[in-house]
Amino acid sequence: MALRELKVCLLGDTGVGKSSIVWRFVEDSFDPNINPTIGFVHWHQCTIEGQQQPSSFTTSQKKRRFQL
Repeated sequence: MALRELKVCLLGDTGVGKSSIVWRFVEDSFDPNINPTIGFVHWHQCTIEGQQQPSSFTTSQKKRRFQL
């Protein structure tokens, strides 16, 4: 089976915790003092059905325009 990259993009208002959600998922920890971020991107290896899959997690304010 060919590896596919998992891409997740969280959009939302400023200061709602998008980066904190990503950090909690990839690092399995929570930092209540995380600094505000602008366009946070994190690459991570996820295990899906027993296989390592490359993944990218991106956050952005909802006001930015995206072309998917």
